[in-house]
Amino acid sequence: MYEFLISKFNGKRGPQRKLSLEQIVALNIYRFHFKMGDLKNYHKMIKELMSDQVPNLPNYENFMKATNKSTVFILAFMNFLMAMNRKKESEIHYMDSTPITVCINHKIYSHKVTKGIARRSKSTKGWWYGFKMSGICNEQGDFESIIFSYANIADCKIAEKLAEVVKGTIFADAGYLQKKDVLKRMEEDEIKLEAAPNVPALFL
Repeated sequence: MYEFLISKFNGKRGPQRKLSLEQIVALNIYRFHFKMGDLKNYHKMIKELMSDQVPNLPNYENFMKATNKSTVFILAFMNFLMAMNRKKESEIHYMDSTPITVCINHKIYSHKVTKGIARRSKSTKGWWYGFKMSGICNEQGDFESIIFSYANIADCKIAEKLAEVVKGTIFADAGYLQKKDVLKRMEEDEIKLEAAPNVPALFL
């Protein structure tokens, strides 16, 4: 699998990438510590403040292409980390979701990148256009499972699938409330879902 990903990352034509796959993955993970969603500004920051640590940084266009090529490896790495977190076998878990917007609302009709798969939905923050990320973590805040879905998919429809990889008690807000038959099925799998008014937010 690693050799396959490396071959897809480097490609068969053109010059070799200046940064390795591991460096690109590390830089993109590091980006989230700065809470920077804008890749272009992040590239500018690396160039200005981290030139000694990353002397062979490519231009923005090549950095963006390398980042896109590394997405599969980043997802595989995320799944590996979550599998390790599940081995801790925590008895307490928290479930929550967050919107992933793909554009501001007044540009919905001109948006092209995710046209046809993005959806509209409404949260406590108002309407948005894009997708939804739902997650479950243990009491230490370590993610154990993440699911991406259409924005208009109700939380209650994701809860059972999201919870099937853990055991114990899961605390979630009222949007995850289930029908009695679903709760019974979850209890048979040693999962207890509790609706609580003040659940710690997973996504900040």
